[in-house]
Formats: sequence, structure tokens, C-alpha cells
Amino acid sequence: YLYGAVDLTDAATLNTHYSLSVNANLPNTIFHRNTSGMGEIAGHVYDTAGVVIEGANIELIGTTANVQTDRDVFYKFAVVPQGNQSVEAVMFGYNDKRIDTAVIQGGQTTVDFIMQPKPQVTVTGKVVRSDNMNGIAGINVILEGYDDYIVVTDAQGKFNFTGVYANETYKMIVEYPHFVTYINENVAISEGANNL
Repeated sequence: YLYGAVDLTDAATLNTHYSLSVNANLPNTIFHRNTSGMGEIAGHVYDTAGVVIEGANIELIGTTANVQTDRDVFYKFAVVPQGNQSVEAVMFGYNDKRIDTAVIQGGQTTVDFIMQPKPQVTVTGKVVRSDNMNGIAGINVILEGYDDYIVVTDAQGKFNFTGVYANETYKMIVEYPHFVTYINENVAISEGANNL
């Protein structure tokens, strides 16, 4: 335990004041943060109109480090190894964005993201009975995946989902009493027409 003013840059003095013996009343832990070879990555996240996006998750690729943009839509990794690094921004409703950058020892590298909104499409289809091919009215059709959607078939058995996020794979579920439940776990929704 140290008393009084001590020069924290003087390793010899620090080491003579600490004992490696266990003391029941005081913790015997010393932390030294070595920042040599380290820099910082910081920046902001915007949409294509220049509006800031709060709550975006930013990941330092190849590590477990991740942060979220704060109220000021700012993020920062305070300790990043120097050299080439990749950071990725992820936000619901937007395409993931990865940027490669170079981190300089002792410096702060600015990486601002401009996020593209995910395209949204209309998905249509018809539910029919397998025994007579007539449309089935009033049943739930469910899409589960990136986002979840539910619609009810009309009098002809037709359904229409609007605002479905494209370029994702969904699970489709159709249930009707006294019939086998239809489940398709690999419904790929792409940009353009999607008639199931």
C-alpha cells in the first residue's frame, strides 16, 4: 500500500512499495495498462439522408469488442491494435456496412458509416386445399425471420404481405384445422416480385 505522492512512472519505486504477500484487509492487485502499439477508432453513423442513427451496433472484426452509438450518435473503441482493422455497423432495417481502415499508434482514426436502408417488398400468394385446389379464406399466413409478419387470407385464399425486408430468408407457416401444417423454412425473399 502506498502512502503519499509517488511517481507512477518510476517502476523501481513502485515495485519496492508493493509486497507480494497476501493481506486479508487490502487487495494486492496492480494493473498496468500498456498502450504502446495502440490507437483509437471513433466515428458516427448516418443514413443516406445524413440523419444520425442512434443505437447502431459497431463491431471491431476479429475481436469480441463492440459498442453502440450513443445519444450523440458517436461511438469509440479506445484501445485498438495499430495496423489494418475492420469495423462493421449493424442496425435493424439497414444493410450491414463493413469498412477497412488503418490504425496508427497513439492516433485516433475516424470511421463514419453511411447506412443504406434494406429494401422492402410486397410478397403475395394463395393458399389452396390440396384435395380440390379451392382457395382457403380466413387463415393465418406467417413469415418469421429478419422481421415477423402475419396476414389473413381473403375470400379467394390470397394473401399480401407489404413492407417485407428483402434479401433475407424466412420461415413460412400456414395452419388450417384438420389439415397438415405447411412449413417452409427456406423462403428466400428477393428484391422485385415475390409470389409464393
